[in-house]
Amino acid sequence: MRLFRRALFCLVVGVTAFGMAGWAFRPRLNWEVALGSGSASSFVAGPGKLDAKHPLWLTLEATSIGVRNTWLCIEPSDGGILNNVEAPGPGTSVLVPSVDGDGRLHVFSVRDLMGNPDTRVDIYAANDSKPQTSSALKGYFRTGRGGRVAWKIDETPDGVTVRVVDVFTGESFEREFKGPYPFRDTAVNDEGLCAVYVGPRLEPTTPIGVEIWELRSGKRTATVTFARLGESIKGATFGELTFSGDGSTVEASVREEENFEVVRQYSIEVQTGSLSVTEPRNPAPPTDHKGAKVALRAEQDGLEVWVAESRDPFAASWLIRPRGAVRNDWHRIAFPDGVRPMDVPFKGDAVATTVSFAESPRTLVFQVEPREEGELPHSLLARWVPWLELESGAFWLDSKTNAWRNVGCAPGIKAAMVHGAAYLVTYVSPDGRSLLQSWPLPPRDPKWPALGVAALCTAGTWWACAKRYRRRMNRAATSAVAT
Repeated sequence: MRLFRRALFCLVVGVTAFGMAGWAFRPRLNWEVALGSGSASSFVAGPGKLDAKHPLWLTLEATSIGVRNTWLCIEPSDGGILNNVEAPGPGTSVLVPSVDGDGRLHVFSVRDLMGNPDTRVDIYAANDSKPQTSSALKGYFRTGRGGRVAWKIDETPDGVTVRVVDVFTGESFEREFKGPYPFRDTAVNDEGLCAVYVGPRLEPTTPIGVEIWELRSGKRTATVTFARLGESIKGATFGELTFSGDGSTVEASVREEENFEVVRQYSIEVQTGSLSVTEPRNPAPPTDHKGAKVALRAEQDGLEVWVAESRDPFAASWLIRPRGAVRNDWHRIAFPDGVRPMDVPFKGDAVATTVSFAESPRTLVFQVEPREEGELPHSLLARWVPWLELESGAFWLDSKTNAWRNVGCAPGIKAAMVHGAAYLVTYVSPDGRSLLQSWPLPPRDPKWPALGVAALCTAGTWWACAKRYRRRMNRAATSAVAT
């Protein structure tokens, strides 16, 4: 009985130490920055958005009349604010800002007076609130992927004219294309290469090919012809032409009009003009998901993350595969009790689960929200050791080992992104402040250090109890001898 009481006491000490140590070793944020009062915030996209070597740019949206949007430049290592750029004044429409490959902010703004638009291009470095370069352009210009060139298209009686301006040097050049060139969906990259659809001018949705031109020299570098879409896929349309990130290929997607799914993908090599055609096939949903919908949720380095969801009852699974590969090895998402995926899908999204690649292609981050209290039962262990199932906004997953960890951020995430080895999230706090937080990836796992502390405390308690018992027995023996 004595040993049983001692073991029970040591168990209580060990469990208590395990819980307290787990709380002490729980994931901790790298830093937190207050962005302003009542400001909605989002991360600025572009080629340099995910580059951990460069600072990140954040858009603060005005919440009251007369207040302009601003862009903040943030140092990702400590959250320091490097720059604060104010949006142009009233009467000016700001096109989508972007971050170039060198970490600079590109702001394209258009001012339209009496049908005569003027475009202004301002480029900001990370540590200067004044533009590094500015360009004032007559007409409505667009920007290439990297933001180095601005370009516009004018329709002529015989075709189209494309004018390109280098926003850093001010150099401009234009090229007139005569013939059956549809006006829409022309792409220009930072090297001055132009890709245009070729097809009937009265049927711009069914082009018969693509031409690639070097605008500076006026030389056509490639001509690619493909079969007319209407002969094989009814009710579908070509999407926009886009250059790949490194500029080596031009890509075009064919989508069904009803559900907007990609049914064919064209990829054209810029240097050789070779054409490759793929017909993406969605993986078949898991057999244990009744009425499941399947959607592609993330892409990186030739890998795809697919998610399958069924609503009643709710179930979700994930799948990683090389782009275009045929695989159906689904993994069930065992969300911890009390959480569910972000249930606010954008229009057209088939599933609600939000997922992104983390610090390596084998790791993922799932964004989640707490369910209403009582909707799902909490496990008994979570009641005794609450840090095991913290109320969290995101969970990290190692796809090779199926190990899940709590990232540590709270629910209510407004915007999130992976930046290097950190998970960045924005919130609006209960007191109306907009906050930016950085959480480390991968998040540390508190189980093992907590288990070590619990083992030491348990062993130490057993040793102390045994020593106390021996001391008492020795005193009792001495007293007995003395009497």
